[in-house]
Amino acid sequence: MKNVTPHGYRCQYGQCPAVYDLLDGRALIIGKRADDFAADSNTPVGHDEAAVIVDVAMLRELLQPSAAGQQGGADARSGEAHEAPPPA
Repeated sequence: MKNVTPHGYRCQYGQCPAVYDLLDGRALIIGKRADDFAADSNTPVGHDEAAVIVDVAMLRELLQPSAAGQQGGADARSGEAHEAPPPA
């Protein structure tokens, strides 16, 4: 498991949202419990799922292409998702 939370959102006491790469194609997202919010907004949450709230800016920063050449993700300025170009 690797902590991939953008550095500006990390804190040493574990009371901040976090994103971990589980290294198997899945991510673990830690945030504020939002089950009541999901229920009030008629958002379905499965019996084995939990709703969480995290800062959208953190997700945008996490998903933006890195300087190392990562492709795909979201543009942090516009919030628009974009696809990686097809393989050549």
